[in-house]
Amino acid sequence: MPDFPASGVSAKELMPTEATLRKDAVPMLPATSLTPKYTIYNTGSSSGRRDSLPNDLHRKDLKASLLDKLKQECSRARQMKHREKPKAFRQMIRAKSDKLEEEYAEKLAKMCLQDTEERRRKKMEELKTLENTHCNYFNMKLRMQAEIAGLLERMEATKQQRV
Repeated sequence: MPDFPASGVSAKELMPTEATLRKDAVPMLPATSLTPKYTIYNTGSSSGRRDSLPNDLHRKDLKASLLDKLKQECSRARQMKHREKPKAFRQMIRAKSDKLEEEYAEKLAKMCLQDTEERRRKKMEELKTLENTHCNYFNMKLRMQAEIAGLLERMEATKQQRV
């Protein structure tokens, strides 16, 4: 008599083939949830060896399919990891370049400030020089006016002495 599982479906129908297992894109489940939930009863045979043979084949197929799924999941995980590494590097590079740009802007602003201060200092020196020159000119003008006034007075005095 053939082996019948508790659900009424034959054991061959329940065992997945390797081709169907590889085509399935089912996420990997924990090993405890993949163990068969049915028991094969053998009512016609008294040999325990014959009963365990299909079960051993099923277990081997199940182990092979689980190993395939495990390998696929590992490769997917590695691929995801390799995709995420460049993203992390890009983010790190962006952060560093932003920081460098800020530092550059600050240094440039300081340089501009220093240049501006240097220009102001030079202008102040020029202004002081111009003020000193103007003062010297004004003092010379006053002195010349005083001398001219003195000469005019002497000329008047001489003119009145002659007349």
